[in-house]
Amino acid sequence: MKKYICLLLVLLCFLSLVGCKSDRAVDGISSDNSFESNTTPNDTSKINVSEAQKDAYFNTFENFERTFTTVRVNEKNFLIKTSADFAGDFYEIYDNNGNLLDKGFHGWRGSFDITKENDIITLEYGYGGTNVHPKFRLYDAQKGIASRYFEGPIAVNGTLIAYFDVSNEEASLIVQDVFDVEKNYKEFSGKFDRFILMKIQEISFCEDGTKIHIKYCETNNESNIIEETFILD
Repeated sequence: MKKYICLLLVLLCFLSLVGCKSDRAVDGISSDNSFESNTTPNDTSKINVSEAQKDAYFNTFENFERTFTTVRVNEKNFLIKTSADFAGDFYEIYDNNGNLLDKGFHGWRGSFDITKENDIITLEYGYGGTNVHPKFRLYDAQKGIASRYFEGPIAVNGTLIAYFDVSNEEASLIVQDVFDVEKNYKEFSGKFDRFILMKIQEISFCEDGTKIHIKYCETNNESNIIEETFILD
């Protein structure tokens, strides 16, 4: 038990060097131990630390991973394991040919779920805390590709995703192809403030996928519920 605790402390110390993950996904290894798109689990080339630190991280992470021996969920495209020594889940996500797309650790705080509809796998990775919104990442099991992380709440319709961009003073509703923004991208701006994530009650595609429906509270009057529909040309 002491050995496992020491391993965990080393892992946490190293993660503090790597830094916290930003709201938008970046290449490399994130602070929650999940691997971002365009980076394989063994690719350390984009981590700005010494070779010795890279080796220490992966050796420690592999030892930490080995403690998760109890399989909680075992599906064709994803596996979730638990440990007798640590709270939380270790997950692995695979394409239809059995190739590893992603793996990582989720602690006990915040929401955590992996679902699949047709060939699209969705990872929900929450952090817990007030007004701390979960991140979502999608995978195409047929094509063997992964998206960047999107901050929730989101709506998904096939490979289309709807979400709010709150990086500016005014928020925007974005609808895009989850894997390739060049294929499909539409932005609705000028109607939402940057607090929309705290006010949103519902976001969904209509049945035929041609419209987005949202419901949210007015910023200065929470009792006033606003419902709007946006047409996707």
